[in-house]
Amino acid sequence: MDSTQVFRFFFDAAMVAWFALPVQQETDQPVTKKLTGWCFLLFLLPIYLYTGSGNVLDIVFRFLMRALAYSLWIRFNKGLSPAKSLYFGVLCWITFTCENNIFLTPQLSAIRWNQISYGLPFISDTVINRSFEFILELFLITLVSRLIPLDNIRRISRNRVWLGAALIGCELYVKYTLKLMSMLPSGQYPPELTIYPILMQLLTLMALIMFERYLYHRDLREAARLGEAINRYRYENALTRLVADDDLRRLHHDLKNHLIVLHNMIDDNQNAGEYILKLMQGIAGYERLVETGNKILNGLLSEKIQAAEKEQIDVNACFDFRTGAFIDDLDVCAIFGNAMDNAIEASRRVKDPEKRCILVKCSAESENLVISFMNYFEGDLNSDGKRLLTTKTGHMHGIGLSSIQRSVEKYGGTMVADTDDFHNFILTVLIPIPTKT
Repeated sequence: MDSTQVFRFFFDAAMVAWFALPVQQETDQPVTKKLTGWCFLLFLLPIYLYTGSGNVLDIVFRFLMRALAYSLWIRFNKGLSPAKSLYFGVLCWITFTCENNIFLTPQLSAIRWNQISYGLPFISDTVINRSFEFILELFLITLVSRLIPLDNIRRISRNRVWLGAALIGCELYVKYTLKLMSMLPSGQYPPELTIYPILMQLLTLMALIMFERYLYHRDLREAARLGEAINRYRYENALTRLVADDDLRRLHHDLKNHLIVLHNMIDDNQNAGEYILKLMQGIAGYERLVETGNKILNGLLSEKIQAAEKEQIDVNACFDFRTGAFIDDLDVCAIFGNAMDNAIEASRRVKDPEKRCILVKCSAESENLVISFMNYFEGDLNSDGKRLLTTKTGHMHGIGLSSIQRSVEKYGGTMVADTDDFHNFILTVLIPIPTKT
C-alpha cells in the first residue's frame, strides 16, 4: 500500500471543491449538510488505499463510486438539483479520469508506479512523481471548470445526457485498455501508444469545453434577442397607449361639435352612419390595447394583435397574468412571443379568412398558472411519437417550441402541444405558482 495515496485522496477532495467553486449555491445549506457531503468523499478512501484488479467490473464499480460521491458532495454543498449535481459530478469524474489515463500510458506509467529515479539527495522520487501528477490534475481541473460556464447551466438537456454517456463509455474503455498495457514494461511499446491516448484525452476535454461554451453563447444570443424584444414591446406599449389617449382626448374635446353635426345630418336626412364609422375609427387604437397586468406582455400582445389584423386574423385574448409576476421578462417574451409567432404563421396559411382565429387564455387554476394558445391549421403536423416537429426550413426554424419548453422548465412547469378533432392546434403551458413564505 502506497502511503502517498492518503495525500492523493485529500488532494483530490480539495480538487473537487476547486472544480465546483464557480458554482453559486442555489439554496443555503446548513453546516450539517456540508459536512455530510464531505463524509461521502471519505467513502472513496479505500479506493485509494487498495489497488483494484483492473478488470471491467472493478473499473465500472470505481467509476460509480467516484461519480456518485462527487455528485453527492455537490448536492449537499451547493444545494443543486439532483440532475445538475449528477451532471457536474460526471464532468468532474471525466476530468479526473483524463488525468489518470494520461499517466497510465506506456511511457508515463513509470511515473505513476514510481519506476523513475531522479537521484536527488533532498527529495524523494515518489514526491517528484506525485508532483507531476498533481500539477497536471490541477491544470486540467482549472481548465475545465473555468472555461465551462458551470454557473450558467440551467437545465440538463437531452444533448448533455447523451454526450456525458458517450464520454463515460470512451473513458472507461481507454482506462481499461491502458490498465492492461501499463502492466507490461514500457519499452515494448512504441511512443505512438503514449502520444495518441494523451491527444485523445486532451481532445475529449476540448470537445466537452467547446460543446458547453457553444450552448452558453447560444443562450446569450437568445437572451440578447429577447432583451431587444422586451425594449421594443415596452416602446410599442407606450406608443400605442399614447396615440390612443390622444385620439380619445381629441374626441372628448370635440364631442359637442360632433353631436351638433350628427343632429344636422339626421335632420337633413344625410348619411349619419358613415360619419359615426369615422368617429369609431378615430378611437380604434383602444381596441388593440391589451391589459394583462404585465407591461411587457401588454406591448407584446398589442404588437402581435396588430400584426394578425394585417393578415385578417382574429385574435381573442382572455387574460389575467397578475399571478405570473414571478416569471422573468425574458421568459415571458420566449413563451408568448414564440407561441404567438407560430400561431400567426399557421393562421396565415389558412385559405378561408373565417377560420383564421387565435385564442389566447391565461388564468390561475389550482395554484398553477395555465396558459393556452389555440389556432386552426391546414395540412399535417409531423411528430416523432413524443413531440411535434416543425415543417419549416432554415437554421433558425424549429427552435420556437424548444425555447418555450426551456423557459417553462426553469420554473418546474410543463408544456403540451396537441391537436383536436376540429383541426385546432393547442399549446398548453402549466407553471406552478410559488407559494409565499
